[in-house]
Amino acid sequence: MSLNLPYFLEFVKVFYNNLKIQDGVLYSEVHNIPIVVDQSWFYSLTKLPSQGVPFEGTLVDDWKFDYSSHDARRMICNDQADMTSRLLVGSFTFDYRIMHNIIIRILLPRSSNLAQASEEDLILL
Repeated sequence: MSLNLPYFLEFVKVFYNNLKIQDGVLYSEVHNIPIVVDQSWFYSLTKLPSQGVPFEGTLVDDWKFDYSSHDARRMICNDQADMTSRLLVGSFTFDYRIMHNIIIRILLPRSSNLAQASEEDLILL
């Protein structure tokens, strides 16, 4: 995602520094102004649907025969990436690096191996 409008980098840093997530709702505060981002507001900001097939760590039967891990890697990685080794985020193009960061920090948070993408991350991307 990108923003073509002016923004204030310091406010963005403060927003993420104060960010807390509870029950799928984002809470933050910037200059004593509380900010609450629930599903409906997140949708109005991103236009990303909140409905779909629940992800349970496996491929959905409707499209699992069309899925190719190699093709997915080729789609998200830059030209210099090694397609045979571990899938490192540093080999992603810029847009996919941002999307991966959103996945591992907000949507499906984890505390380790942030520089290495899992097969589940690849499927979500």
